Amino acid sequence: HLAQPIVGMAATPTGNGYWLVASDGGIFSFGDAHFHGSTGGVHLAQPIVGMAATPTGNGYWLVASDGGIFSFGDAHFHGSLSSAAAQVAGIAPASGSTGYFLVTDAGQVVPYGVPGLVSGVPEQAGTVQAASIGSRKPRVAPTPTTVAPTTTVPAPTTTVPPTTTTTVPPTTTTTVPPTTTTTSVEPTTTTVPPTTTTTVAPTTTTTTVAPTTTTTVAPTTTTTVAPTTTTTVAPSGPVPTPSALRSTYSSLSFDDEFTGTTLNNRHWETCIWYAACGSSATISDNGGGTADPADVSVGNGLSLAATSTTPTNAKSWGNGWIDSAPYYATPAGGYYVEIEARMPGAAAGLWPALCLYEDSNLHPGISYAEMDILERVSQPLSNGSVAGPAAYQSWHSASGTDGDGSRQIGSQGIDLTGWNTYGVSVSSTGTIQYYFDGSPTGTAFNAGSNALEPMFLNLAMTTGGSPSDSWAGVPSSSTPDPSVMNVAYVRVFSS
Repeated sequence: HLAQPIVGMAATPTGNGYWLVASDGGIFSFGDAHFHGSTGGVHLAQPIVGMAATPTGNGYWLVASDGGIFSFGDAHFHGSLSSAAAQVAGIAPASGSTGYFLVTDAGQVVPYGVPGLVSGVPEQAGTVQAASIGSRKPRVAPTPTTVAPTTTVPAPTTTVPPTTTTTVPPTTTTTVPPTTTTTSVEPTTTTVPPTTTTTVAPTTTTTTVAPTTTTTVAPTTTTTVAPTTTTTVAPSGPVPTPSALRSTYSSLSFDDEFTGTTLNNRHWETCIWYAACGSSATISDNGGGTADPADVSVGNGLSLAATSTTPTNAKSWGNGWIDSAPYYATPAGGYYVEIEARMPGAAAGLWPALCLYEDSNLHPGISYAEMDILERVSQPLSNGSVAGPAAYQSWHSASGTDGDGSRQIGSQGIDLTGWNTYGVSVSSTGTIQYYFDGSPTGTAFNAGSNALEPMFLNLAMTTGGSPSDSWAGVPSSSTPDPSVMNVAYVRVFSS
């Protein structure tokens, strides 16, 4: 019975397997298709409408109808269409690259991370015709029309010569001397007034030639608007607690917040991966308790309990146990795992653990290894008492040597009954660094290719099984029954 309907599928490169995806992001793997993560435990704003596999088959993308992208495995996030006016209808991988195309219900094809194309710009002519998405005929880009610039012809200038001005010289005035007579007659002086010379100002004729109006057509300016860069926060918002890791491990590969009242059976099993459900196989390497699904519960988080009706018999203790072996393994290329949890109080025989494993029985060709994000033990002493609790983060390689891989959190007697975050990062070269509450625990060390093989998640409230074991010992009559480990979330981030 499916919680939500199937809305898409993708095939592996070999053709020997495929994935189905439901509208809530639940992934179902068949054949040689491997589970790399899902959004089954994530609250989605809009339903999933499609999926696409990466060219290697080691990852895939899910797309929601609002354009949100969820990348898993070696699938790279290149952008999303979360601000699109149209609804997204599907997704397809871009051949020969790590990118992908989104198609909207309006028929627009939008590339992301495709060489030669601008991410987020729909239907770039001459390039997306090759994309095998739908049957809509691509548009042909219009031929650009270039308007030749107009040559400006200067208007002819007519120069009107000035009118010649003729200056009439003044008439010479001759003064006739008076005639002298013997008669005392007042001489009459006749003064001939000079002729007034009128200077005619030259007439200037100005002919104003109206300038020819030249209309210059500006060349057509093509403005290319850069696509709006959409920064998409990892699905549901989580980021690694260590801020230094957020740019390196920015994609959410796996997330379980343990909401609701039931365990997500697309993420976890409650049986031991190397034994059949309901078997009496013990789950610790010194003959401890057995996995009991009744000791696993979900309600405002995950609770894993160790319980018994006969506390002095170690093997009678049931242990809460979950692992992702059939469903999820860490992605290739490096990752960061973070778990928020609180431990029960220290007591004899209690051995809560947060671990990663690889097993050739599940993935033929790989080597066994164990990466302990936390093992908290209350070590028994020779006098019968119990030492203060100690917490360790360790790497156990396929060769059986731990090398430089063991780190202690704090000191003997550390109290982990409050909420704390426990983490481990594995770089693309196999370098391991442990974390506690966002800070590195000790220094990083290189474990090589063994650390890069796919590992599954395991959370268990285990108990020890040997009284002579100096590691965890066995539960005693004073060991609280039940003893419970609580988990708020498990998240895996990929690069």
